[in-house]
Amino acid sequence: MTQERFTVVALPYSRDASSPFHVSLFISPQLTPSGSEEPLEAFETFIQWADQVHSSHIVLTNQSGVIEAQPILDDIDPEAWKAIFPADTPVRGREKLDWGSRYWRTFRAAEVHDTAKLVSAVAVAANPIIPGVPDKQKDPLVAIVNMKLDLPDDLSEYDERRQTAISDRTIGEPSVLGRATPLAQVEEQ
Repeated sequence: MTQERFTVVALPYSRDASSPFHVSLFISPQLTPSGSEEPLEAFETFIQWADQVHSSHIVLTNQSGVIEAQPILDDIDPEAWKAIFPADTPVRGREKLDWGSRYWRTFRAAEVHDTAKLVSAVAVAANPIIPGVPDKQKDPLVAIVNMKLDLPDDLSEYDERRQTAISDRTIGEPSVLGRATPLAQVEEQ
């Protein structure tokens, strides 16, 4: 049996009374096929959403209760929806990951926070306009970070194990190999 779940988030736009609207609804579907793959037409709510939304009752609430709102649905075009999402579009199920062979790790929250901020700052400093792999040949800041963190020359592909080893060295943790316990062994205990 297929499963359809939708997460709806109200994104505030403006409180100004003269604004054309005040809130946007961001709707994120999670479609789960009964097998490894199903056509989109098997998901009745999603496939018919643009046809049915005009007759739907939309209520906006917060912790204080219902907020008076009139939905603006004029731009929702059922024909465009069908063209963008054809009924024969394949929907694949999520791959079930084997977490049993993964190593169970913990990191200090403050250091993870600071590292995330540093990575973001370095990415912006390396190239604030074009995202992608930083080039140490063109940017001296990237060359300094590579040298300081002892990064390999080829950073064209993300490798989680390599990144974890680099983080371990940077914060002074010994290698995970030989001392960490795989999750499957933790769960057996």
